[in-house]
Order: sequence, then structure tokens, then C-alpha cells
Amino acid sequence: MRKGAVSRNPFSDTTMGENIIYAYRGSTGFGVKRGIKPSEAVFEDKENGKVNPCRVFEWSNTGRFFAYCDSVKTCVIEASTGRVILSAELKRTAELMFSPKDSFFLTWEPYTTYNNKDGEKKSPDPNLRIWNMQTGEHITTLVAQKQSQWRPQFSDDETIAVRLVGSELLVHKNSLFEKYDNKLVLPKMEGFALSPGQNLSVAVYIAAHGGKPAVVQVRRLDKEFSIVVNKTFFKSDSAKFNWNIKGTALLILSAVDVDSSNKSYYGEQTVHLVNVMSGDACKVPLCKNGPVYQAKWNPNGREFAVCYGYMPARVSESIPISTQFPSFRSLGTIFVPRWCSTSTKDPETKFTTTPSVSNILLVCGFGNLATGKIEVWDTESRKMLIEIAVPNTTHLEWSPDGQHFMTATTCPRLRIDNCYRLWNYKGRMMNEVAYASPTEELWQVSFRKLPGVYNPFPVRELTKEEKSSAGLLVKGRGGDGAPAVPAGAVTKASAYVPPHLRKEGCSKGALETTATAKPAMTENERKIMNLQKKIVDIEGLKKRQDAGEILQLNQLDKIQKEAELLEQIAALRVN
Repeated sequence: MRKGAVSRNPFSDTTMGENIIYAYRGSTGFGVKRGIKPSEAVFEDKENGKVNPCRVFEWSNTGRFFAYCDSVKTCVIEASTGRVILSAELKRTAELMFSPKDSFFLTWEPYTTYNNKDGEKKSPDPNLRIWNMQTGEHITTLVAQKQSQWRPQFSDDETIAVRLVGSELLVHKNSLFEKYDNKLVLPKMEGFALSPGQNLSVAVYIAAHGGKPAVVQVRRLDKEFSIVVNKTFFKSDSAKFNWNIKGTALLILSAVDVDSSNKSYYGEQTVHLVNVMSGDACKVPLCKNGPVYQAKWNPNGREFAVCYGYMPARVSESIPISTQFPSFRSLGTIFVPRWCSTSTKDPETKFTTTPSVSNILLVCGFGNLATGKIEVWDTESRKMLIEIAVPNTTHLEWSPDGQHFMTATTCPRLRIDNCYRLWNYKGRMMNEVAYASPTEELWQVSFRKLPGVYNPFPVRELTKEEKSSAGLLVKGRGGDGAPAVPAGAVTKASAYVPPHLRKEGCSKGALETTATAKPAMTENERKIMNLQKKIVDIEGLKKRQDAGEILQLNQLDKIQKEAELLEQIAALRVN
């Protein structure tokens, strides 16, 4: 190290958070900020944001580009330089998407149909546009009717793109979106998921129809779409797929809208595990009855976690050693009445691990009955690091460094207390930006994606000082001028413990006696206080008499006894 150089901890909050970039949009405008604490404005548009609000924005998968629609045009800029790469007069853009390597940019507008009252037949306009990011040229325009199914899914090398059109699964190769290379047609096909990795497979969900049960099939992406797994679901209205990072295993979360036992408002759910390599599939055994809130893979691709059961819910981690009997390790029990949506695109991401680091797990419970409880777990030591409460949270997201995360209260889910907060994994709030609700609204906030940039970091047990600085800031008890302190520094009053149950020399649990308590009153002081009350009543009667009010006989007798009462007070004071 050269002389005069300052040694910096590569895992400190300042070092890891100073290059974090995030974007936000709301009723006051939109912008981009850099850094966790403090946050420096890189770009802001507050003047035009009120007239032409930002409809949507999206970071590219590599973090190189930033795209947005400001109700006038749709733009793509280079995040590092701010240079405009693409600008199109598309003011109705509602969804944005980048391919895995940012070679393609896709925009989607709401599908519009025409009544044709004048007799002139007018077909709906194509609403899915694809752009080449290397040249900035528009490639093609397609039709995508449903907002839930418009997104194509790309392979990791972008050589294959798959999209669902009605009940047809179209496969495009070598960036040729004008025509498809292969097609799979299955009646009532309502969803699919393309696997990552080299050996591509596709999972499809076929809804129940014509007396036939629902089916989930895993097929190879070859010319014949050969079937690897065919799993029948006799009770299923929908299914969600979750591939591991290697594309060798698949989690299926099957759900029924109505619970036949009438015990759960959220229907019935089951979790199934599919081994693509062996072609086996089984139901994941859960040791508690109740709904399944979420099932998600660890980023390492070797284990997954499930949150399930009636309140209080349970979180279990499983290593699928075999598909016949998965091995479970319980991480604990938490209060999760409802898993709240983090965004309009992905409603099940409150249960998440650090991106590409996989040694920290966040387990959260949000909703109408919960207190916004967040537990931070070390997945290696199987210990909980810290527990904090962030009520009214509607969005939670990890930063790319894996050491910080974001919580936000956004509109239209909640129109009060709109804000976003930046935290480190130790539960300490690093920054907070509040909106003047309900006149100001926050709609969206998201970190810039930087995959593979940060390395794993050591996780240790927190000290007392770190635990005391965790949680939201709580206003001091000393009045308006008292400083706010973290919730972890507020000590709760302990329950009363009888003297015979206390340890010798320990005063914990004993009733505290206040040194400023007033001494007991003497007999003369009590008499003087009672006589003074009668004098006050007599003064009130005199005022009423002077105002012309006619008093009763007993009231006149009280006035005549005033001199006698004053003599009694004087005698008691002498004594």
C-alpha cells in the first residue's frame, strides 16, 4: 500500500452501496439516483413528470440500459453516459422487456379492438414491437392480446425465443421473429416456462376441460417436443413454474381457487418437484396443513424453501436428495397471514434470497393482519440474524450487491404513507424518502440490475450495538424535541416477577418506585382542601347573584357561612 493511502473495507456499507443505482417514479416525476447513503440524483424529471407522468420504466438485464415511457415517447438510454439509444413516439406503452443479453428490446401496448360502426372493417393494430439494441432498428411488430401472456421467453444465449399465442407455442430461432421454426399446439394451454441452461426444456400447463383433469407436461425443445414428464392434477385451476438455475429441476405450485373444506380464503395449494434428468415427479410433503404461500429455489440451484401452513406459517428448506423423499430442514415459524404483492408483474417475491450470493434469506409477512415483520436468516449457520418490522410494505427487492434491500409503500395498493426505504442486511435503515400522502404518490421503485458483479461476503453474528441500531426510527418519549431512535434501541418493559422467583441480587421484574412521588397528606391538609372547595363554590354563587339570578334558600345559607369557613381554614393552618 502506498504511503498516505486509506484502507477501505470491501464489505463496508459505504463501499458496497456507493455504486448502487435505482430508479423511481410517482406523481411528482421520475428519476435515477446513485448510492445508498447518501443518494445522489443522477437524473430527475419533476417538471414534466406532473404534466406527462412516467407510465413505466425497466432496467436491462445487464444494467447497461434504462428504458421508460413518459406518456409522450418511449426511450432507451445508456445508464453510464445518459446517451439516447432509442426514441419512439409510443405514448401508450404499458410494458417493457429486455432479452437476457440486452440484444433485443420489446414494448407492449394494450390490445385495442374497433366497433366498425361505419361499416368499414378495421383490424386491431399490432401492439408488440421488437427492436434491435445493437443497431437501434425496429425489427417487427406482432399481436399479443393478453397482458399476462405477451412476454416471450429467451434462452440464455438468445438463440431461441418462445411465445404463447392462444393455445399455440411458437418457437423462433436465430432472432427470426417474423416466422416460427416450430410449433406446439395443445388445447387449453394457458401457461409455459422455458428452462435455463444448455439442455432446453419447456414446461406447459393445460387447464382442465371436457371432463379431463389439468396436466403439466415437461417437453424437450426438439423437433418432436418429446415428453419428459406428464403430471396429472385432478384439483387445479392454475399452476406456477419455478426452474432452478441449472434447468435440471422444476417446482410446480398448483392452486385451486376454492377450498373444499372451507378453511382457507385463499383456496388450496400443493407443491410438486420434478426431476428433469430422471423424469421423476413427486408431491413435496409438508408437515403442516394450510395454504402454500410460496415456493422458491435458492440461487445455487441445489435447494429450495417453502412457506406454508395456517397462521403462524412455517418456512422449511429442502434439499432434493431424491424425488421420492425430500429432506426438510425447518428454519423456524413466522406470522404470515398473507403474502403481499411486490409488483404488478410478479406477485410472489416476498420470499427471497440474496441475488447470486445465496447465503442470506429474507422471510417477510405483510398484509392487513400482519405488522410487516421481516426476518433475516443466515442460510449457512441456520440462525436468524435480526428481526425488524416495516408495516405497510408493498414492494421488497434485493440490491445487486446482496448486502442491501429496499422496502416501499406504493400506490395504488396503498395511498397513504407512500415512501421507500433502503436497508442493509443487518436491519439498519440507511436512507428513507417519504412522500406527502395523499397528495403525492409513489408508483414504482427498482434497483439497477448488475448480475455477476459482486462476490459472496462473510456473514457474522450481529453485536448488541448493531442490533440496537436496527429497525425503523421511533420518536423519543421526551416530547416533540426528543430525537428519534431505532426501534432496536427501545427496551420493552419486562413482566413483574415475584421476589421469591428472582435470582439473588437481581432486580429485573421488580416494580419500580418513583423518587418524585408525593408524600401522603395529613389530616389537617385534607380538611383544608375540602373547606377550600366549599369557598370556591361560594364564589361562584356570588357571581350568579350579582348577575341578577335568583338563588335558592340553601344556596343563600352557603353564602352566609363563608366567614365561618374562612375562620376554620385559618385555625387549621395555625395548628
